[in-house]
Amino acid sequence: MEVIPVIDLLDGLVVHARYGQRQQYQPIRTPLCDTAQPLAIVEQLLSIYPFKTLYIADLNSIMGNRDNLNQIYTISNKFPCLTIWLDRGRFDLLPKQPRIIRVIGTESLNQASFDLLSQTPQPFILSLDFSDNILHGPDRVLKETNCWPKKVIIMNLALVGSKQGPDIQRLNFFKSKWPDKEFIAAGGVRDEGDLNELKELGVYAALVASALHSGAISPAVITRITETGKNRLHTK
Repeated sequence: MEVIPVIDLLDGLVVHARYGQRQQYQPIRTPLCDTAQPLAIVEQLLSIYPFKTLYIADLNSIMGNRDNLNQIYTISNKFPCLTIWLDRGRFDLLPKQPRIIRVIGTESLNQASFDLLSQTPQPFILSLDFSDNILHGPDRVLKETNCWPKKVIIMNLALVGSKQGPDIQRLNFFKSKWPDKEFIAAGGVRDEGDLNELKELGVYAALVASALHSGAISPAVITRITETGKNRLHTK
């Protein structure tokens, strides 16, 4: 299972995301460094572990208020080891960037854009965005699953930054109903115990933020999760 660090960008700074209440997000305060500047945060995250993937949420773009694309392209250019999964809340195409993959969240979809989902020429990752038991976006997303890509994020916005644990029950439901998909857990991941539970469930990856900054998920934990038991999991 892959552990994927997350940064949320607002007005050019990394902010501390909690419960999906974006208007209240403040610049992050982290033991990793004394700044909320994106480049410094990413550099420190990579000093913890040589991550291959970074998830970025461009909150300005998601909320319809400018964007942080210049900073995101700078991150991509400075850290060519990273593939960036980018959620910018828009269905429009990105300029061709070989290491940036679009995340299309259902909260940003309407009926018209959903009709175009299966026709998009660029690869993308789908994020099913929930607040508790409410799906944000067209109900058709859960019925017309032929338009889903291989990788699907199960995002519970109410759990983001909550330290309440991941949405195991929902992940288990989706994993059992669509076993051919690679599901990614997002929201609430606290520690090694949560990661182990997700790994046993067969989840493809976990998006993590707060637990990396607090040290609750350490380099040793990431190594155990990502580099051990691979054969056992693939034979389940």
